[in-house]
Amino acid sequence: MIRVEPYDDVISVGDKMAWAQAQRIILILPLKRSPRFTRLDWVRLQHHAQSLGALLAVVNRDPETARLCREVGIPVFRTVEAAQKGRWRRHRTSFLLSHAWLSARLQSVRRQREEARALLLAITPKPLSVGRRVGFFLLGVGAVLVLMALLLPSAILEIELPKREQQVEMYVRLSPQTRVVQMSGVVPCKEVDAEVDSQVEETASGIAPWPATYARATLIAQNLTDVSHLIPKGSPFVAIGTQPVRFEALEEVVLPAGIGQSASVPVQAIQAGSGGNVPAGVTWEAEGALGLVIRLSNPTPALGGTESTVTVVSEMDLQRARERVLIVQPREAIRIMEERLEADEILVASTVQLQEILEEHVFPNVGQPANRFQVRMKARYRGCVVRQNDLEDLTRAMLRVQIPSEYRALGDEVRVERLEERAIAKTDSVGLRLRGSWWLIPSIRTDDITQLLVGKPVEETEEILNPLIKGGKVTQIALTPAWWGRFPFLPWRIQVVLR
Repeated sequence: MIRVEPYDDVISVGDKMAWAQAQRIILILPLKRSPRFTRLDWVRLQHHAQSLGALLAVVNRDPETARLCREVGIPVFRTVEAAQKGRWRRHRTSFLLSHAWLSARLQSVRRQREEARALLLAITPKPLSVGRRVGFFLLGVGAVLVLMALLLPSAILEIELPKREQQVEMYVRLSPQTRVVQMSGVVPCKEVDAEVDSQVEETASGIAPWPATYARATLIAQNLTDVSHLIPKGSPFVAIGTQPVRFEALEEVVLPAGIGQSASVPVQAIQAGSGGNVPAGVTWEAEGALGLVIRLSNPTPALGGTESTVTVVSEMDLQRARERVLIVQPREAIRIMEERLEADEILVASTVQLQEILEEHVFPNVGQPANRFQVRMKARYRGCVVRQNDLEDLTRAMLRVQIPSEYRALGDEVRVERLEERAIAKTDSVGLRLRGSWWLIPSIRTDDITQLLVGKPVEETEEILNPLIKGGKVTQIALTPAWWGRFPFLPWRIQVVLR
């Protein structure tokens, strides 16, 4: 007997048949998610069995699979017991019926037979219709069965089987390039992105000189024309020295008419700091139209420009703020990704990585005076999502190959626990160490229990079943009628319930 798994194909089933080394091979297809083999696949399996010198049969309840198998001559049974006890006959009728000429001939013969039957029915008296006769016959059979059910003894036996936990630890690899679960331990994962916009506030710690006061001076303006001139407040002047320094008039001054006439003009540096201090006797120029009609000089130096030490935003402060953002953002990205997950999806947190910084704003900027500053960063993160069903399928397959021969799984439910996440070097994948487990019960058939108890006294139940149920216990025995002290002599009147 070979159990066909949902992920098996024709090649893997053929390999299992080759290892079987038996004269009769039974393929047991699963009730759920049975592999969908085509007619050609069944022909290939039939030929492979013949090359091995063996007969092939199938245990399955799917009508479509049963039809394909019968068409290629493979016997189909509903249960393993039926396959073991029944006769294996080849179905060749479907091959003959597939010929078009024979099908047409058979249809013609059937039509002729129906016409002859209709003619005979028309000329033959009908004392009772076939439907009524069949109905009365079924009523008689039903009455007999009802009487047998009422008069014959019956029994219901409930048995609680012992459970045993089976565990397996395995190391699997998640890969975005993989599309299906592989028995080698590779599980597909889906990449998801999330954009995170975060802002942090930090204390500035840089120290730098900063302009504090403005330099001032008194300029002597001489008239170069015969008319008077108005020097407006805020008029710009430039002291041409090693580096040009711009000044502005602090008040409005009227320069008297006449060549050589002069007036004092108080000025102040436009930018604060010691850079506005200018020695006496440097060359000065007035900007604009005034530069053509007046001459400027400073008999006294421009003094008063000073700096003071202030706290500024330094590069180290900015780096520290960025590190804080990059600590906060991955947690926020994980939260956003988890909110978008579907019901059976799991986010692998160790795969969430920064992909790209989309925007970054610093206020005040580096070098600007401030006690505190803000950094706002918008970034895109990427992580991997794996389906819980994929992990359960791989765990279920690993557990199934390690089941002891005398046990079977109690259902298909498995428990998967993630023990460790670890990035795999030189690859784009992540490794997971998993622990999977499910419950096993002794592999017992109800037919075997029924055969052991046929006609036996109720008092001997536990003594008879103890070697078979392996630590289980009988929880209930219900006899009908209640005074009947033995199990029924007909096996089909004994119902066994395993829990």
